[in-house]
Amino acid sequence: MPEGYPAWSWKRLHRVEGLADRAVVLTLDVGAKLDNLEKVLEVLRSAGVKTTIFLYTAELARSERGRAIIETMVADGHELANHTVSHKDLTKLEPEAVAEELDGVERFVKSVDDRFTTHPFFREPYLATNDTIDELVRKKCYRPIWFTVDTADWKDDATAAKIESSVFERRGKPRIIEPGSIFIFHGSQKENLVALPRVIDRLKADGFSFLTLGEAIRRAR
Repeated sequence: MPEGYPAWSWKRLHRVEGLADRAVVLTLDVGAKLDNLEKVLEVLRSAGVKTTIFLYTAELARSERGRAIIETMVADGHELANHTVSHKDLTKLEPEAVAEELDGVERFVKSVDDRFTTHPFFREPYLATNDTIDELVRKKCYRPIWFTVDTADWKDDATAAKIESSVFERRGKPRIIEPGSIFIFHGSQKENLVALPRVIDRLKADGFSFLTLGEAIRRAR
């Protein structure tokens, strides 16, 4: 059981319930297009927002800048989490390969600084999973994290306006955003350089603050 969580569960999480704070959780799935990723981190730094960052590390490990990017994330107060090494569909891999996809991310992060870790949070690429993967993820002491709000920034036709609309509207009507909602963004999406500041500003204007996933779970009743 991870330390510091008074009410821990290994169940898949879609929203942090029981949060007294009027706060939400921004999460990023990142690891590709490092130029854009660094700019996304600049946006978050300027806004004073901390997030939980789900890392896939193949490109980060190959790049001369990869280690420095991880250090910047931690220095900026972001929380690291696991999104596999290569962002493959885990349901198409053998269990040994799935285990290495998780272990490789943690090894790389610890090679940057032994104090760093991606535990205890994990998100499957494409949300593709099955019972075998779920059992292995738990044995590796990770909790699977999905999301409440899909920004749809992964779509080929995503624009800043469409991303913003996906956050604040649902089926053409205003979305009711509840405390503890988990949002998913992607660091490789160039349109987020425009959309992300808009989303943050609108959430702040609506009285929301921002917590990392770990902070939110620790505060939840």
